[in-house]
Amino acid sequence: MPLPDYVWFIYYTFFALTLVYGILVLIKGVIPRLWSTIAVVGTISFLPLAFSYSFYRPENENEWEHFINGIVRGDPYAWLLLLFFLYLIIWWFFAIRGIMKQGPASRTKS
Repeated sequence: MPLPDYVWFIYYTFFALTLVYGILVLIKGVIPRLWSTIAVVGTISFLPLAFSYSFYRPENENEWEHFINGIVRGDPYAWLLLLFFLYLIIWWFFAIRGIMKQGPASRTKS
């Protein structure tokens, strides 16, 4: 049984926002540029990697079950995807914190 459409909407919206915001943060330089570069390049590479990982899943598992079972089995590919996703969550924290530290006056300057 496939995942519901709203799950895919949230999933792809998260990565689209990460890509756009990652480029903006990279340009503004509010956190180390290497972190944002990893987020942008990783986001572009993550989606095809995640797709290829779930492409060969058993018919009786949806993508989420296949991913979780891969982590439980110790599949390095599943762990790589998990670690990168955790990296993005931590990156979002620092990116938002970096923008907030700039203050409202520097956010509105063009």
